Amino acid sequence: LNFAEHRATTELTDLFLEMEYQKRTGDLSRNISVEPFTEVGQIAERYNLVLDKVRSNIKEKEILTNQLEYNLNIIQSDLSTARKIQSNILSKDDKTIGNLEITIRYLPLAEVGGDFFDIMELKPGLIRIILADANGHGVQAALITMAIKTIYESLKRGIYSVNELLYYLNNEFLHSFQNLNQFFTCIIIDVDTNKNKIRYSSAGHLPQFLINGN
Repeated sequence: LNFAEHRATTELTDLFLEMEYQKRTGDLSRNISVEPFTEVGQIAERYNLVLDKVRSNIKEKEILTNQLEYNLNIIQSDLSTARKIQSNILSKDDKTIGNLEITIRYLPLAEVGGDFFDIMELKPGLIRIILADANGHGVQAALITMAIKTIYESLKRGIYSVNELLYYLNNEFLHSFQNLNQFFTCIIIDVDTNKNKIRYSSAGHLPQFLINGN
């Protein structure tokens, strides 16, 4: 009645008004007033301890959210880098090399992986094809794939047979990446359209050929 008729305040009423303000505005940045040496003051002290805990939890969630956003940006950047690497080492256009018509259909299982292929003419009538796949996905697989292709590029135009080429490629890879616990599967194929012969060497791939007529 004192409060309703005369606007006279009490400690408990002041506490409730401050709590109501925080409830209405959502502003928990400040502690509420504490009247020392009173029962209401003890309630206010306990309430302020709860506020401290709430503010601490909110801060931790903000830090976690910022860290997640930072990590997501790193992942997106890594994926972008891997896509660029992959796009630079893959050809997706149909082509004619010598007497051989090449139709390319590349359908990656994941957005970024460790697959690559290469098709070249060693000499008129002799086409060399390589299909390789580094284990894993993302930047690491893309970089491993780039390294394999670089090694292959240095060897492919030599006088090596498909068996020798795969042997040297395997040795170079083991020497360079033996501590990374990485591996790749690979098949190298020579198509001799002059002699109508196919030679291949495979590590991990089962070659499939459809021979029609001759």
